[in-house]
This record gives sequence, C-alpha cells and structure tokens, in this order.
Amino acid sequence: MLAKDVATIQRHRSQALVLVAPVNWQALTELGIYDATAVRESIQTLREVTEANGGILVDLHDILPEASFRDRAGHYRPEGDELIAERLTPELMKELRMRIRPEPRQR
Repeated sequence: MLAKDVATIQRHRSQALVLVAPVNWQALTELGIYDATAVRESIQTLREVTEANGGILVDLHDILPEASFRDRAGHYRPEGDELIAERLTPELMKELRMRIRPEPRQR
C-alpha cells in the first residue's frame, strides 16, 4: 500500500515525504515491548519501498527523550514539538530549494 501511495503522489508531480513519527521508546523499553532491532528493520523496509518509488523517508522515531512526551500515549510536550520541527524543517527546506528555481531576469 505504501508503494502505491508514494507512486501516486510522485505521478502527480509532488514529492512524497514519509515520516516515521517519534515514539516514546524509553517507556516502551521499560514495559518490555520495544524491540530496537525489529524497529530498525521495519524502518529500513519502509525506506526501501519509499525510495524505490521516488519518495523521501524521514526517520524521527528515536529523536525525543522521554521528558519530551506528555504521557505514555505518545503525546508531545511543546519541547518535543520543537525538536521535531528542528529536525523536519531542513528536510522540507531542502526539498523546496530543489523545486523552486529562480526565474530569469527580464531586461
């Protein structure tokens, strides 16, 4: 399904950006339900499928410290939102710079 979605977006001359959202992996580890190896393998599969269809994958799953989560349900505190924005903005800006070309000056 991901392959079809990314391919459809690309076919419409847009850039597909797939985001692996931050998770509270520290809390999940404490609960004994986080398997770092399995998560890495899953993200690698997502990356391969995304890139094979022309998309970009941004992996943020492990960027937030536990203090950036408001609760164990995965809601972010404002500082978590800021960290996400700091990490995601350069990816978005890079893509925008590639797509926006200055027009030649008229004389």
